[in-house]
Amino acid sequence: MIERLAVADLAIPASWPSTPNPYGDACHCATRRIALDLGLITHGQVRDFDRGQFALLSAYAYPYATPERLNLCNDWHSWLFFFDDQADEQIQIGKQPTLLRRYMEACLDLLRGGSARPNPTPLERYTLDIRNRMCRLMSASWMQRFADDVEDYLYKGTLEAARNWTDDRVPDLASYLVQRRYDSAVYTCQDLIELTGPALELGSVLGDPALQTLRDCCADVVGLSNDIFSYQKEVVVHRNPNNLLQVLMVNHRIDLDEAIHSGVALINAKVGQFIASEQDILSRYGHGNAALQAYLHGLKAWMRGNVLWSYQTGRYGLVDEQLPPRCGGYLPYSLLPANKVSALGLTFASGHGRNPIGADMSATRP
Repeated sequence: MIERLAVADLAIPASWPSTPNPYGDACHCATRRIALDLGLITHGQVRDFDRGQFALLSAYAYPYATPERLNLCNDWHSWLFFFDDQADEQIQIGKQPTLLRRYMEACLDLLRGGSARPNPTPLERYTLDIRNRMCRLMSASWMQRFADDVEDYLYKGTLEAARNWTDDRVPDLASYLVQRRYDSAVYTCQDLIELTGPALELGSVLGDPALQTLRDCCADVVGLSNDIFSYQKEVVVHRNPNNLLQVLMVNHRIDLDEAIHSGVALINAKVGQFIASEQDILSRYGHGNAALQAYLHGLKAWMRGNVLWSYQTGRYGLVDEQLPPRCGGYLPYSLLPANKVSALGLTFASGHGRNPIGADMSATRP
């Protein structure tokens, strides 16, 4: 598939994190159990849920998280996938922005501390469970920042995308790039990097414009890479206009191959901007700033891990049919053909590994 060919052209450094958290398999089982208990999926949908391998993405993105914190991160990722699928694929919701907005308001109110409505939906109950667990681990100020980023994801991203789909409108490139930063929900997932361990107190670094540039570049790389991998699913199958390749083809009047090359070039430019901004912020805060180093490691883990996960998951149909069957709901990394392992720069860990900042990640945040 042409999406596979684009992987080799992405200039995401092979030195960036690519070793998944060893607790990913147990994390997958924990999320599947709560999804069944809450009614988010039925027993008949378990196989499709397993094919998504959301916990593999979480394992790549948060390689040093403890089991409790990895489970929480994965539950949030799964929340996003459940919500996204409803907004992107179910016409009765995704093409009715007013209905979608009411649904958003209910979930956001729960994240900000509100009470559940009478007869809450399974997703609302999931939201409440996630919020309560986050509150036990994180500060009130972090919860506020997280909820603000969720609000931006919902209103500046997902709702705008729904309006495009309702009106069958392909946005211009500049507008789409802004929308994609939000509707990818990557900012919310970047916030979770701080949740993965008590050493991640960023302090004054949070207000530095260079850190926002790094967050922007990471969101761009993840969201736009995902657009390439999901083109068949989003545009061809569901006729959704919110995709980088579709935006490039319509606005620039080019074919799919040209759009892929242009999209990869845009992603690679964002990677280059990230590397330059990383050197800038490290030159001012010092390479010895453990919290900053860990946060930057997390951003890089997200960018590289997203590509590796997208290639291995069944969510976008990129997994080779001739690969061996999954074990425990996963496609084992070690069973990828040797040539694909080499091309992707995959590494495998037999144990938890050493935290790059040398901190004890098993402690609980006060």
